[in-house]
Amino acid sequence: MSTLAPLRPGTPVTYHDSLAAYRGKRIAHPCECRRCFDRKLRGLPVQRYDLWPANGIRPRSHFPEHARRSSVTPFP
Repeated sequence: MSTLAPLRPGTPVTYHDSLAAYRGKRIAHPCECRRCFDRKLRGLPVQRYDLWPANGIRPRSHFPEHARRSSVTPFP
């Protein structure tokens, strides 16, 4: 389990993990996949994120989903 602090929805972050095409500035939102939703319903912590483009508008497809907290770094 990660010891990094959870991020608030809408936190600006830099993505730096394996999907090279998506590296750079993004907006982190709590992951909404089925696995994370189930964990949330059971009261378990969820530290996975959907990473929207820096403009803050959720794309219809093709964006990093279920990204680990350790794959992003918040910035001011």
